[in-house]
Formats: sequence, structure tokens, C-alpha cells
Amino acid sequence: MMNAIVLRTRELEVACVPEHGMLLTEIVPTAIGVNLLWQRPNAPLHPFVDPAQASSTGDPFDAEVFAGGWFGMFPNAGIPGANDVDEQMHGTFPRFAWHVLQHDDTSLSCELEVDGLRAVRKVQLDGTNVRVSTTVVNQGAMDREVSFGEHPCFARSVFAGGEVALRAARAHTTPEVSEPGANRFLAGQDFSWPTAIERLGGSARTDVIPVAADGSHDHLCVTLADPEIILTAPDYAGSVRISSDLTKTAELLFWRHFRPPRSPWCGDVFGIEMMSTPGRTRDDARAADALSWLRAGGKLSWHLEIQWQDDLPRTYG
Repeated sequence: MMNAIVLRTRELEVACVPEHGMLLTEIVPTAIGVNLLWQRPNAPLHPFVDPAQASSTGDPFDAEVFAGGWFGMFPNAGIPGANDVDEQMHGTFPRFAWHVLQHDDTSLSCELEVDGLRAVRKVQLDGTNVRVSTTVVNQGAMDREVSFGEHPCFARSVFAGGEVALRAARAHTTPEVSEPGANRFLAGQDFSWPTAIERLGGSARTDVIPVAADGSHDHLCVTLADPEIILTAPDYAGSVRISSDLTKTAELLFWRHFRPPRSPWCGDVFGIEMMSTPGRTRDDARAADALSWLRAGGKLSWHLEIQWQDDLPRTYG
């Protein structure tokens, strides 16, 4: 087990583990003293002396890498396509130990050099706001086709009974289902956010976080029409503001995983996965012609901000 680097302001505490994929494990507003991020029970946090690589026999992401928290995704966001033998689920970022470049009370910068790419991720705190910014330079001689994004995992218990408020340009559920019979919403449907058809009939709001874990497991894809998402937390009389860059990460994969029967790690969590590509897989991105080219010698940057607010704002409705 490694010691986390802890950043603090008077209003916020953030913990990060550079050696485990530069994973942010905690965002704790002082006003409530509760971690907004979901952390996997008995999380496999360890230094990646050897990176967790995919192979022809499978990908150890669930067993060795996934610990909840907030991590970056690059050069693949989501799941590889059927023929993407050289890609990994959520890419290389979460699978390597990052080198610390700079660290003070309110900021942390880390570097990763792998496969001809140099990445720098910076965490900066300002009051109740945490901003993670990323820059990647292609130092190789070949252009790279990439997707990228951010994967914060939020604890359902903190936001129980709250809403995921956003403005959607379009929305659909994924055609594939991770756990058949556990999906609450009918697979493969286009819907008008936030109301979708349920698998067993009728309709329900997708934006409401259950008061108690209901055993459901769904993936909803949303193209955002506004860069701001609000998560309300009624039990704590507050909310979280998530701010993205619509020119870089306009696609949301809303992952709802509320202790489904076959969960290997008792996940009671929802993910606000901000991505550069629509859908859940690289095949989805390819079909939409949405993959980006990072040219040899070129640079790519993006960011995501998460801010705790001591109020329950009026949501979009």
C-alpha cells in the first residue's frame, strides 16, 4: 500500500496516488466531511512496478487496476473494439506509475512517458474546486488515432435521491448490456433526456439516483448541449458542479452500477465518464468517425473541473 499525496484548501481535501495511475481517491469537502468519490472496498491499490497490460487471454483491469476514484483515459476511452488488439480498456493512463514533477499544498503535477507519448496531468485546488488538466505530446514518428477523457466515480450513497442535471442534445442506451436482466432501462433505445423506457415496461427518469441500491446496471450515452452537469446531494444540502470542455469532451457515458447481482466488487457507484467520443466502445467511436488524430510531434490538451457547492440549485428539469 502506498501513501497518498494530500492536497488541501480550507474548504477541500483531495487525495491522489501517483503510483497507481495517478488516481484521485478522495474529494472531501470540509463542510460535510464525506468523500464524494466512490472507492472500491479492498481496492487493489499498489505501485505499478510492471504495468497492468492486456493480453490475448484477457485484460486484468477489473482485478488489478480498477479502484474507483477519478482517473484519466488515454489513448483509448471506454472499451476497445472487436478488432482492437493493441488497445486497452480506458487506455494506459490508469495502469502505470506516474512520476511526480511538482507538489505543494494545493497542486500536484505528474508525468508519464510511454509508447512514444509524454503526458502531464495537473491537479489544482481553488476553494471548493478541483481542476484536472492533461497535456499529451506525441514524441513518436507516427500519427496516433486516439480517444480520451475523464472517469470520476461517485458514491451513490452521497447523492441518494438526488439528480444528474444536464442539457442533452441527444441520448441513448447502449445496445449491448453488461449484465442481462440487471439493466433497468431498455437497451438500444434513443430517448429524450431524462425519461427512458424501462426493460420491464413503462418509463422512468434516468437522472434520479436511487435512495437505496436497486441492483441495476446500465450505460447511457449523452451528447451534451451545455458544458455543465450538476449532481445534487439532498442528504448533505449541497451539490457538485462538473464542468467540461464541449470542444474536447462533449460525450457523457453515464454508468449506473448499483450493486447488480454479478458485480465482482460490490459496486454502489455511478460514473460521469466525460469522453471525446460517443458510445461505449471504440467501434462506436469509429462508426461515428469521432476518433481524433494526434499527429507526430503534435499536442493534445483537455481538462475537467469538479466543485462542491453548499446549496441545492434549481436544476434543469
